[in-house]
Amino acid sequence: MKDQRLALYFLPGTIYLVDDEKIFLSEITKDLKEHQIICSGYQNPLDALDDLKEMTWPMQWINESEFSVVNSTEADYTHTDISALYKTIYRLERFSAPTVLVTDYNMHPNGAKFIQELHKLSLYPQAILLTAYADKDEAIKLFESEKIHRYVVKSGQNTLDTILQAIKEEQLKYFQNASKSTIQALSKESADAKCLLAPAFAEQFY
Repeated sequence: MKDQRLALYFLPGTIYLVDDEKIFLSEITKDLKEHQIICSGYQNPLDALDDLKEMTWPMQWINESEFSVVNSTEADYTHTDISALYKTIYRLERFSAPTVLVTDYNMHPNGAKFIQELHKLSLYPQAILLTAYADKDEAIKLFESEKIHRYVVKSGQNTLDTILQAIKEEQLKYFQNASKSTIQALSKESADAKCLLAPAFAEQFY
């Protein structure tokens, strides 16, 4: 079923790829760049973890541009700090902010443990686990326990296309989740903004 929640913004975040198979990693990185998707690839999950530890996590600063709904006898209106908006828009960190993590399961440490380490750091990108048929049952368990958002079995000629589509869909979900608190606040304070919660309204943008 299509997710019809509204995303208020789309940052040019980075897709992080972790796979110890050099050729596969090179192919998927090349494919993403051809589709103008910013990405960063790692063969060693520990190297990826070190870099991610240094990142400013988007959810920590994405709402820095505070708004307030002003109530008066004449009308309700929203006041936005434009200078704060500019600061957020032009922050260089937003280009490297990880929105989706694609990691192979069969590594050391394996993909599931790698994701757990990110969660310990309060890092929560949309997580896609790449797995072989032999590890599919484990991937299903991780998905059902909500430790990953999706898994893709690495097999066949359409694997790269499947991964690319999964990345696009999970990145959209990331921004939908990031927009949730702002949309809820607006819809509660202003009757005119309740349309933001309507799937039919969001559908016009996708």
